[in-house]
Order: sequence, then C-alpha cells, then structure tokens
Amino acid sequence: MNLFIIKINFFNKINILLGLFFLLFQCSSFAQTTAQDSLKNQLYKFSLDELTRLDNQNLVTTASKKSERIEDAPSVISVIYKNDIENYGATTILDLLRRVTGIYVSGSGLIPDNMIALRGDATVHYSNRVLILLDGRPIRDNNSGGLRMAFNLMYPIERIERIEIIHGAGSVLYGTGAYLGVINIITKTTGEDPLSAKLQGGSFGRLQASVAKGFRKDDFRVSLAAQIIQEKGWEFTATDGIFETTRTIDMLENGYGLNAELEYKNFKLQAYHGKSTQRAMYFPGAWSAFDVIEGNDTTFMYKDYNAVHNLTFADAGYKIDILKGWSLNANVTLNHNIFRETAEDAFDDIAVTTSTDVLGELFSLIDLGKKGTFVVGGLINQTSGQQTFPVSLKQEKTEGQPFEAVGFGSFNIYNSNLGKNPAPPFIVEPYNEMYYSFYAQADYRIIPQLKLVAGGQFNKAPSVDIDFVPRLGIIANISEEFTAKFLHSEAFRNGSAIERFIRVNFVFGNENLLPEKIRTTELNFSFKDISKRFSSSLTYYYNNQQNLIVRSAQAAQDENLPTFEYFINSGSRKSQGIELEIGYSPIERLDLTASININDSFDELNVRSPFSGQDTVYVAQNIQAVPQSNAKIGFNYRFRNGISLGVFDCFWSGVTPVSQSPYRNTVAKSLNPPIQSYHRLTANLNVNVGELFDIISLNKLNFSVYGDNLLNEQMMMVEPQNNVNTLPAYSGRAIYGTVRYAFR
Repeated sequence: MNLFIIKINFFNKINILLGLFFLLFQCSSFAQTTAQDSLKNQLYKFSLDELTRLDNQNLVTTASKKSERIEDAPSVISVIYKNDIENYGATTILDLLRRVTGIYVSGSGLIPDNMIALRGDATVHYSNRVLILLDGRPIRDNNSGGLRMAFNLMYPIERIERIEIIHGAGSVLYGTGAYLGVINIITKTTGEDPLSAKLQGGSFGRLQASVAKGFRKDDFRVSLAAQIIQEKGWEFTATDGIFETTRTIDMLENGYGLNAELEYKNFKLQAYHGKSTQRAMYFPGAWSAFDVIEGNDTTFMYKDYNAVHNLTFADAGYKIDILKGWSLNANVTLNHNIFRETAEDAFDDIAVTTSTDVLGELFSLIDLGKKGTFVVGGLINQTSGQQTFPVSLKQEKTEGQPFEAVGFGSFNIYNSNLGKNPAPPFIVEPYNEMYYSFYAQADYRIIPQLKLVAGGQFNKAPSVDIDFVPRLGIIANISEEFTAKFLHSEAFRNGSAIERFIRVNFVFGNENLLPEKIRTTELNFSFKDISKRFSSSLTYYYNNQQNLIVRSAQAAQDENLPTFEYFINSGSRKSQGIELEIGYSPIERLDLTASININDSFDELNVRSPFSGQDTVYVAQNIQAVPQSNAKIGFNYRFRNGISLGVFDCFWSGVTPVSQSPYRNTVAKSLNPPIQSYHRLTANLNVNVGELFDIISLNKLNFSVYGDNLLNEQMMMVEPQNNVNTLPAYSGRAIYGTVRYAFR
C-alpha cells in the first residue's frame, strides 16, 4: 500500500511537469514561427567565430567517445559551457555542478565537500557512484571508490572549456563507478591560452590566486595552470552524537592545484597534482571531549581534525589514423591518492590511506559516415594500496582477533617522546589486484531519421565471475527541432578495497562482495527551435538496483565475527524520476535557464532477525536522506558597456533522515537542526574595464563580484555514519571580489 501511494503521488507530479513541458512547447512553436521569418536577419549579425561557437556548443564526446550532436548521443546529457562559468561565476568545480539538473553536493564530518549525488541517490561520504573524467580519462580511487576533495576544490577552473554530464548508466564504455552518471571535464585547446592571472579575495578570509599560460609552435603545444587557495573558513557549529558536546570551529580550507598538458601531433600528455586540507568534525560525527591528556589515554583526542587529500593524475595518449575514418587510440592512465586523517599538534597521523591505479586502454573507432560508427576496446587496470592506523598499537593477529589494530588511542600521537608510531598497524593490509574488461558499441541509421544503438561490456573483477552490462537505444530525429530517445543500459560498481579488505574491531570487509548493479531505462524528449533561442528536454527514468553493498550488524553476528559490522550484498533499491530542462533567449543579450528534478525512491531491505532467524523485508522510502526534489533557475544579462549580471537560484527540498537503518545498531540522535528546504542564491557581476571606459588597452582587464548564499540560508546535511541526525553543510552569506588580467 505504501508503495502504491508513492507511485500515485509521483505520477501526479509527472502530470504537472508534462503539462508544463507541452505548454512551453506550444509557446516555443509560436516563437519559432517568428524566429524562422527573421532567422536570416539574426544570423548575419554573428561573426564566423560566433557561428562556429554556436555549432560547437551542440557537440558532445562523452556518450560515444566521438564528437556528435547532443540530439544524436545515446545518453541524456547536460552541458556547462565556458560562457556559463564566466556569466554565473564560481570558486570551484562544485559551484558549477550544483547548478546542473539533479545534482546535489554534500560531504560528512570525515570528508567535507567530497560527495556528488545524481538523481537523488548517494552512498555515505564517498563519491563512488558518479565517475569523474578529465578529458575522457578517469579520475579513480580504488581504496574508498570516491575520494575527490583535491580535484573538486583545487582544479583550476580557468582551464575548463565545458563540462559534459551524462545522467544515467555509463559503464559500457567507462567501467566501474559510472553507475548513476559520468562527469567529463573537458579542457581548453592545448596551447591556446594567453598568459592570464586571477586574484580573488573575500569572506571567511579567502584568498585564491591562479595563473595560466599556453605555448604553441608548429605541432608542439603546451598549457600550464596553477592555483592556490587559503581560507580561514566559515563557522561550523554542531552537537555530536556520542558525547553530545557542542563546539564551533572554523572550516579551514587550504591547498593548491597544478595542471600541465603537452601535445605533439597525435601524442598528448596530461598531468594534474592537487592537495586539499580541510578542517572538519571527524569520524563518526564526534567532537573531542578532553582538555588534558592523562597518561596514554587519547580516547577523546581528535581536536581540530584536518582531512588532507593528495591526488596525482597523469595520462599519456596516442592516436593512430589507420585509414580514413578508422583510428586506434592507446592510453596509459595513473591515479595515485593519499588521504591523511590528522589532528592539530599531533606528532603522527590518525590514519593514512594510499591507493594507486594504473590503467592501460586500447580502443578503435570506425566511422561509417552518415550510417553510423563502431567502437571496440579493452583495458587492464592494476590496483594497489593500503591503510594504516598510527593512532593504535599493533598486536599479533589471532583466531579470536584476526586484526592488527588494538584500538583508537592506544598509541599516544600527542606524546613528543614517542614521536611517530614505529609500527602502525594495517586496517587494510597491502593489496595488489588486476581488473579486465572488453567493450563494444555500435550505432547505425536505418533511415536518416532513426538510429539504433547497441553495446556492452564484459568485465572481470577479482573473486567474482565474469559479468556483462549491455546498452540499447533508439533515437528518433522526428524533425530538425524534435528528438525522442528510448534508452536502456546497465552499470556496475565494484566493491572498494575498504569494503572488501578492512579488518578492525568495529567493521570487517568482505572479499567476496558482488558488484552493485543498476538497470536504467530512460525516455527523453527534446526540442530546440531552428533559431536556437529556445530548447527544452524532458526525461523520465526508472532505476532498479541490486546487490547493494551495506554494513550489517546482524551479518556480523550471523557469521560469528569479532566485530560490530560486516560488509554484505543485500536488498534492492528502485527509483523513478523526471527531469525537465529549459533554455531560452527571449531577447538579445538575455539568457534564461531553468530545470526541475523530482525523484521517488524506495528500498527493499532483507534483514535477518536475531530472534527468529527469519528474513524480514522492510520497505523504506529515501533511506539515504538526499533531497528528492530540486528546482534551479538562472538568468544572465549582458549590458552594452561591458557589464554582465548573472543570477542563479538552486532550491532543494527538505529531508527527514531515517533515524535507524534496519542494518545497523546505531540510532541517530536528533541534536542538530533538521534538513529543511532551502534556496542557494548566487549572483555574479562581471565588468570588462576596457569596454566600460572605452579604453582598448584595458580590454583584457576584468573585475567581478560573486555572491554565494545571498539569502543567508541555513543548509544542513545528513551525517552518513548515523551517529547524529544532521551537520551544517555550507557557509552563510559570502562575497568574493576577483580581478583577472589576460596579457597580450
């Protein structure tokens, strides 16, 4: 009955959005008639470069590993363009992604600003269900499956040409982690950047500086960019769920990002190194409760916790043109992550996690002209890593205690006489594994208006059988303006090293975990009028997830394990939703954008009772406590004197967190404010000094003022470890001033 009510309520919302879509469609048809009559008059006003830019803005590469129109791509795709970044402003990549339909950004007391959720679905604080690409190459972390801090916060956004976001499964071409979506950061053409510098300062003691430069000589091209950020941080006040202590800290944020790209003919080398240090509450949502350490007792020592993430990424790629329309591409990609959990004034770390991914990929693309394309490839991925626990003494493993760590605080990292722990225990012992996959995808036009798409990936992970995920699609270009897509695809997420190998007294990993699987079915209708002044896209999607990886207290008891919880595959999640996107330029110099995303999700959880030994099926709606509805609207106006104003509002619905998961023994205490609906309103005023004062020599000088959370809303997030109901998510009102100069 509950499920029936959920579906009825959901379809009532769908009917409203459908009515809105077709109303807008009718309005656009009227506007289109006028636009067609005056199209030639509009087009002659544009320069050749502007016309080329308009054409390029309709091309994407992520869905098929080739350049194609958005209307022809076998995915539902949103795009953030360079102009959007300049018009609406941003300090980090996360500011840009928040404006995308269906995206929600969050974190936790352990890892702030790390988690990117899509379509109302997320897991803990690791961003392990949305894959990040840099120019088509994966940013990976095999230990947790989703550490992103050093990339999310420190990558220089001046290097970004556009960001392509695939809504839905992407594992056929991109493998594990391309589960709910794929985000591809596409950089500007190598060597094209003039020397430019940016200096930003503002609220919470923020200072951000960046510089970029490109070089080009014949076939040799180089681009370099660097960024540094220092911020005292906004005031974070919360009560923890273990000691029920209320504290306030400044959410310090420091770090840097370095990006380098080199191209010579068909060879490209790209590298990025970033470091991010952020102050936070700590894991699992508990403040320190001590003033003076007595003896070796550091049980409550975690004062002024800092999360420190280092990411090193490098990719070398080479393309061979075998015949006209037939190319072979080879890439070797490295990802190396170090995550340190640290405490102020300590002589050693609390915990240190390292992971290394080395991925070799070979794929071939055959262009069949107007009829279609065929891509086939394979990859080998070597993963390695470990996690140590310096805050604990080391013990010999026994049958009754098959783990090395004695426990929190058994080694005093504040004792200067002890210094660093000489033998930190492993909680994830060193591992080294190989993953393999083979994939193919083909699209073929039966008639000019109808394209069929089919593909699949075979993948082999350690300890599990070979698996297969398919993709099918029908794309109908009904007219020059109207396109319909029916898409069905599957995706998977392999268990991370922590989920498979961790051994400590509070949780055990499970080496035999099956990959999480998702089946996604999408129906998309899009319309773009011939004048390119109006566009709209309406998508209905249905997700069916199986083999969910969860921490279960009951499973640890069933297996008679000397720990509190055990990772298992259990239960399923079904969700459905609708996405509506609209873009409109009603008059010259004014652009409007709007989107709505509504989700409904419910979990079927199979939990064994410790009393009866029988399985009980629970049905819970939105157990993840992620906002299930969001609406976003923005406008940008470009004045004639070099001034532009961009205003953007993101609205997220409130959430009622589940106080106790059926899998776990912990109960979240309601000590902090609830997650209520809120608006995150931003505005960006951009001034070209040369145009404003009619001084040609100053045309490369820009000044901007960017305001964030202008309504000063209180924004809360769920604490995924379930020890307390919520934590503060973001700062209050903030204002930043920026000066940019591009040298000749």
